[in-house]
Amino acid sequence: MLFEDKKRFHSDLRLVELGIKKRWPISDQMKSHIIDSLNEFLDGDNARVKIKAIEIIVSLEAQNQRDELKHATHPVHPSHSVKNVDMDAIARDLGLENLFGEGGRSVDD
Repeated sequence: MLFEDKKRFHSDLRLVELGIKKRWPISDQMKSHIIDSLNEFLDGDNARVKIKAIEIIVSLEAQNQRDELKHATHPVHPSHSVKNVDMDAIARDLGLENLFGEGGRSVDD
């Protein structure tokens, strides 16, 4: 199984990256195993390994989202758009005050 042998860690990383890039079929169980394994490395001291783990997790999630959008049964209608959104209010709700600095910002800016 991937990431069980620490000596093969880097080759396992490359194999997972290749699988994502080439869009090999990866089962939900294997995706879960990959993400769980990579999450364990996020607590380590090696910054390069942390960054690589994050990149792979993001790639897996991005691929999932692209696949879900491709197979969505309810496409977004072109008339649905986002206008006059108060980004500062959203930022405050998320606890990110002053995200856009003085003067605020909206989608129309």
